[in-house]
Amino acid sequence: MPSVECIAGCPDGSFVVLTSERSKYTISDAVSKHDPTGNALWKIEESYEDYPKKLFSPESVCVQQTGEVHVLDNIKKQIQVFKPNGNFDRLIDLKDRWKREPNYPTEIASATENDVLVVDFDKTNSMVWMKPNGEVKDSVVGRMTSDKPSIGVRAGPKIDRDGRIWISDGDNLIRLGKDGIADRVLGEIVDEETLGDIGTIAIDRGGRIAAQSRRGKMVHFFDRNGTFERVVFDPALRDATVRFRSLVIDPNANLFVKTHEGDESSDWLHFSRDGVRQNAFQLPFRNAFPLGNTDQYVVKELSSIKIIKRNGEVVRSIERQPDGFWLEHIAGIGIAPTGEFAAVATHLDPKVPNSVNLYSPNGEPIRTLSIPNLGRFKGFDFDGERIAVCGEDGIIIHDNFGAPILKTAYPDMRRNRYWQPTLANHGTELMLVDGNEPSSIFRIALPN
Repeated sequence: MPSVECIAGCPDGSFVVLTSERSKYTISDAVSKHDPTGNALWKIEESYEDYPKKLFSPESVCVQQTGEVHVLDNIKKQIQVFKPNGNFDRLIDLKDRWKREPNYPTEIASATENDVLVVDFDKTNSMVWMKPNGEVKDSVVGRMTSDKPSIGVRAGPKIDRDGRIWISDGDNLIRLGKDGIADRVLGEIVDEETLGDIGTIAIDRGGRIAAQSRRGKMVHFFDRNGTFERVVFDPALRDATVRFRSLVIDPNANLFVKTHEGDESSDWLHFSRDGVRQNAFQLPFRNAFPLGNTDQYVVKELSSIKIIKRNGEVVRSIERQPDGFWLEHIAGIGIAPTGEFAAVATHLDPKVPNSVNLYSPNGEPIRTLSIPNLGRFKGFDFDGERIAVCGEDGIIIHDNFGAPILKTAYPDMRRNRYWQPTLANHGTELMLVDGNEPSSIFRIALPN
């Protein structure tokens, strides 16, 4: 059964649909026209040999008042124009008409006077207004105010009967003025001063808190007592996928934001302690974390640990515990400010103790500690002096030689919750973030 990717109404009540049908090895796109009751009138399918009479890589579709159907191809970066009866009419090349190379055209919408509006997905999400012959009439960049970054277009554009552009950023409906500035917003406006719904939190060793907004994507900093300090925002954050543990603060107070996580890689943005963007980079691993005061990263895999450089070069691969046994079921990594790190290996059998394995900054084995198995793993941290393990039945704290310091229950005993523990303030307290509801931070005093 094909899925509907885009739909556009026709003046006579019929409609045109862009569909995508997935099979085991292929994806087949088609554009079809239907009468008001849904009966098919015609259908245009993919055919690489018959392009542009057939489809190549359709991304969006719109219908003009004349009944012409415009299909946007985001690989060819062209617009195919079909007559109301489905016959091919003409081709509009965007590079030729725009006098520049399009980045990634994603949306097309019909406008007044049979014009079209094309969204070019890039840093500004520019919208190019074109006449029926392809001539560029205008280029619009949507902004909430003149001093704000461009709006990330998540839906739209749509043109109303007065020729005004409406878009959505995923949370609001926004009408733009002629200058591209929003003059009407339906929904709650999120700005840099409003944190709103928290998506994830990171805490440094001093107890300083970084919280990333799920909607606005900006990062707010607070001191250990919750007093606001500053906000970090960059247009590149707008497309970040906010998730549990996507923020990291290193010992030098640099902020690292994971903007995307694929099956075999992760994309990051690096900001200085003053909030100034340094660079963007990609690591060829999903679970990678800055290694103390070095330019290297620790990568957690299921049964091994790697130390890598930013360019992806593997400096060291660790497959054994310091006691000589093979590493298995690595559940968490904790990194001390000095670069020493610990990996907790868990076991499904609650009768088998877990092991915490300590390594030097360059990966040399230090020692293996045996700690009680608290059931299903929930979280882990290591600050060089103390070890915190969160399990199904509570939290245990040990020193770095395995001596028990504290065992305590969770402040919230609801099941199926994940916790992000941080040993903070020189080991005097454990700051606990609820992974399910990251707006909650619990502070637990630790004995000296």
